[in-house]
Amino acid sequence: MQTTKSILQANEKELDLGHIGGYGSSWHDKYSHSSYIFVGNLPFELTEGDLLVVFEQYGHIADVHLVRDQDTGKSKGFAFIGYEDQRSTILAVDNFNGTVLLGRTLRVDHVAHYKKKVDDSVVQEEEELFDQNRENTVDRERVERELRRYIRPVSEESDSGKVKSADELRQERVLAQIRAKKRVEEK
Repeated sequence: MQTTKSILQANEKELDLGHIGGYGSSWHDKYSHSSYIFVGNLPFELTEGDLLVVFEQYGHIADVHLVRDQDTGKSKGFAFIGYEDQRSTILAVDNFNGTVLLGRTLRVDHVAHYKKKVDDSVVQEEEELFDQNRENTVDRERVERELRRYIRPVSEESDSGKVKSADELRQERVLAQIRAKKRVEEK
């Protein structure tokens, strides 16, 4: 990582040489494989949401990792931000490096290699959701099979042409039994 002053000097040198735009001519190009930036000297009261609001000015953010103390949960004053488009990292580094945010001068630089940290609890939740979804799919298929068993298919002989459910068929049978009992009692 470079210092704020060295980044500003590299940008000024590129401007003096006439290296404006294009690929292969900028010091940023050696970071073209990474869409993450490092942001240091952050005010401690900032949250991930605050970082999203501030840094999304230069592109859509895919990941924010505000580094926090494991014991207290308080910010350590630096973060790693991943953009969806690598070109946004160039804009963020050039425009935010050396700016003052809440009285602190930000240090913003490219990150050559950043491996997104995956929280074990998040992975476990995703696995549980996957298992639940798989169980729900099995349950839905079982219910559909049961429904097909109890629904009488429509035939040409059917007077209403409507498919009857198992409840409707049961009601018809009960009504038929009641009518039969009444006929027996009347005799």
